[in-house]
Amino acid sequence: MAVSTAATRGLIHDRIRSHTQTVQKSRASIGASIHAANAIKGAAQKRDRSSVGNDDDLRSVCAGRDGAFAGMSEAAIFVDHTYVTAKVTKEMSDLAAEFGIGFVDAPVSGGQAGAENGALSIMCGGDADTYSTIEPVMVAYASVSALIAP
Repeated sequence: MAVSTAATRGLIHDRIRSHTQTVQKSRASIGASIHAANAIKGAAQKRDRSSVGNDDDLRSVCAGRDGAFAGMSEAAIFVDHTYVTAKVTKEMSDLAAEFGIGFVDAPVSGGQAGAENGALSIMCGGDADTYSTIEPVMVAYASVSALIAP
């Protein structure tokens, strides 16, 4: 799932349409306005966050003509909340750099309850300046966010 905004408004895309509808309903209950994008490329703008299943899923979301990176503005930031291998994290970080996009590896801890209650812990890796730009957005859905590795 990729969400390209802060917690109160924005665009969302999920390959499973019912997941998008669930997020829209839950955000509407707190006055948020979340609109569905038909494709990941349409959801990716200045900031994009992703949480998908595995290495191959992350590659399919980010890369290619219709991937998130192709739809993002130069100097945008992609935050990946997926637990993937270091190899694919490096691969996607390098690919993001080719597009002029910042990349933050940001796996989360806290499960569904933490996500629903804004109580996730996010352990980030990446460039310090890129992290400091995106960190204020992450506090909308996490109680702890820290840059722990370059």
